[in-house]
Amino acid sequence: MEKALGRLLSNNNVLVAATKGKISPLKRDDYPSVTYEKSGREVSTDIMGNEIGPIRTTFTIVSRAKSYKEAKDIAKMIEQALKPPFETVNGLRIYLAEYQDESEGQQNDPDITEITLTYTFHHTEVAY
Repeated sequence: MEKALGRLLSNNNVLVAATKGKISPLKRDDYPSVTYEKSGREVSTDIMGNEIGPIRTTFTIVSRAKSYKEAKDIAKMIEQALKPPFETVNGLRIYLAEYQDESEGQQNDPDITEITLTYTFHHTEVAY
């Protein structure tokens, strides 16, 4: 799912231009940037223990910028990048990108604003 999320974000030309392509799963020291990290994964099972239904993977996606306005603008671009329809990536199909939460933070050294978005993605397993 990490690759699929990276691709969804990187395929948004407006977001790529705003961050100068600094979109990655690792925290960056240059700004503006977007980072993402998996924070949870759930799978439903039947009474026999077999997996059923879509997998639900939760990610925190962080917009970092040198101003509040720029960080909020980038967060809006992230929201646009995560709207359907979704393409299949390496056999993984995303059914839904469910917005969960948003929080804001400020770092003083360096002076950076962070907007943290939490999304849960409902998807299939990667086909190999």
